[in-house]
Amino acid sequence: WLRQLPIVGLVTLGGWLAFVLRKAKGLPTSSLDRLLAVSGIAMFVILSAAETKKDLYLIPLAPYAAVLLARMVALTGSSAIRNAAIAVGVAGLLMDARALAPGGSVPMVAASRAARDASDETDTVYVVDLYFVAAQFYSERRAVSVWTRPGPAQMTGHIPYIRYGRNMIDVPLADLPKRMQSDRGVWIMPNTTADAIAGSAPIALDKLYRDAMLSVLRAADQ
Repeated sequence: WLRQLPIVGLVTLGGWLAFVLRKAKGLPTSSLDRLLAVSGIAMFVILSAAETKKDLYLIPLAPYAAVLLARMVALTGSSAIRNAAIAVGVAGLLMDARALAPGGSVPMVAASRAARDASDETDTVYVVDLYFVAAQFYSERRAVSVWTRPGPAQMTGHIPYIRYGRNMIDVPLADLPKRMQSDRGVWIMPNTTADAIAGSAPIALDKLYRDAMLSVLRAADQ
């Protein structure tokens, strides 16, 4: 969270910290400030129900925190503090520019777009041992996470949008090729997984895309 997207971590921590410090000093806050603070805390309580990937589920708090932090900074009477906040924000954005750039160099983005180009709107994009969020967004398709080990799906299976949306399934690695044939769709997976099933797959696989980390495959038409 702080290492991969420093500006998100700093803003999220800073938003509520600035609010608490202002309250501790007895300085006035508006009803909007209090609403932002309470709404963010409520969202944190709901999202923290996840037992895994808590950093991923904390990212939606950033917009609340950004507005809250901006309001706290704007209320200070010191132009030096405001200028320092702007400088930190600009520096943080520059640090995160690569990750935030649309389609930047993030491997999942390129693989998802390759999956989009190789599929139609009715197809499902399956991501093996990866979370479906980025694939769903950048492929513009319904996405499902397939785990070759049961842990991740079990840990997050109690979250309503995952449980009822059937966005995670467990498929042992040995059964993956047959599942690819029965479920069709387009499959994004680490190259290590693709290489592991390539030689032993009982079906032919079309290799649609491959970079240094990820491969996009589809079960070939028989």
